[in-house]
Amino acid sequence: MLVYSFVGYTSQEIPVGANTVIDVSLAISTSELEEVVVIGYGTVRKTDATGSVTVVGSDDFNRGAISSPQELLVGKQPV
Repeated sequence: MLVYSFVGYTSQEIPVGANTVIDVSLAISTSELEEVVVIGYGTVRKTDATGSVTVVGSDDFNRGAISSPQELLVGKQPV
């Protein structure tokens, strides 16, 4: 049995059996999705976060030669 899950989508359990190809399509589950804030060591709900919260989207990423994910965000929010 394979279990497929992703935040904001309904989980699916698919039996493998003798199948060599398995097609999976997850359905969006907006009722389970809440606003969360990703922090360096976990996640919290936006309403429970203390301190400064900044929204950074892909349009805000630094352009050019980037060698790590951290470099995408350098200078985009206060420390």
